[in-house]
Amino acid sequence: MDGPKRQCGAASGLTTVKNVVSLACLVMDKSTHSYLAFSGARVFTFTNRIHNVQEKQQRR
Repeated sequence: MDGPKRQCGAASGLTTVKNVVSLACLVMDKSTHSYLAFSGARVFTFTNRIHNVQEKQQRR
């Protein structure tokens, strides 16, 4: 969230993103939307090369 510019970014429905804060900042900076979910968020992560982890690695 960027208060002075009145911008925000959020994503949901993803379980394999390594750094969710980086994803939210990228949504705020590079998307025309402020909120992405599920398949749209997944496409956005692949398009912008966000690092994902496998679910087995995440649970450790």
